[in-house]
Order: sequence, then C-alpha cells, then structure tokens
Amino acid sequence: DMRIACGDFQIPVEIKRHCHPRLWSALRNQLIARYTTDPATGGCGIYLVLWFGETAGMPPPPSGSRPDGPDELKARLEEELTQDEARRVSVRVLDVSAPAPASTSRRRLAPEPKASAATRAPTPGIPST
Repeated sequence: DMRIACGDFQIPVEIKRHCHPRLWSALRNQLIARYTTDPATGGCGIYLVLWFGETAGMPPPPSGSRPDGPDELKARLEEELTQDEARRVSVRVLDVSAPAPASTSRRRLAPEPKASAATRAPTPGIPST
C-alpha cells in the first residue's frame, strides 16, 4: 500500500495480488472504509491489482465464477462499486504475467541478398555508373 501526495492532496493506493485472500473485500473494507475517509484524500483512491496469470489459488468472487483474465477481473471489481464510489475510486488491474514463450516452429526467412550495382535496375533521372 502507498500514498501519492501532491501538496496537501493525497491518493491512497491499495495494492493486492490477484490471488490475495481479501481480493474481493479489500476494495470496500480497506480502501473505501479506512483510507478514503481521510480528509486529505477527498474521498478518492486507487485499487491496484497485480495479475500474475494463474487463476489457481484465486479466491472465488462473492458471486459467479472466477474471472479468466485481467480485463474481466477489472470489470468484476468495478461492478462492486456504487456510482458515487466509481467517480472517486479507480480500479486498475496490471497484467504482470509472464509472456507466452515464442514458438520454436516458426521458420526464419533468410535475408534477401543485396543487389549489386551491376544487377540493379537503373533509377530514372540518375545516370548509372
């Protein structure tokens, strides 16, 4: 967790890993209930979730199935906010999962040989040497 400050204004940032046991409750019970109540925040805050890619170990949401990816997780967390909360609290899910391994079956194309001056087509308006 952290706070970002600019003068007297502060933004609390609640950070959770996508498989944290309180993933679904920390938005309301920590960020909104405890941190955005500080007058210096103006009721604003950021809920940042780090998505590591595996849904195994992810706590089940209050209703429905586990989200399949970071975009779906963001949408599901935003559904938990009232309209007023959504104006003051930003939900962000950062995909920090490892990239898929590159395919080893792709053929590499050999670079085309450069044309020599003798085989190159003449350029109009430029005398050949």
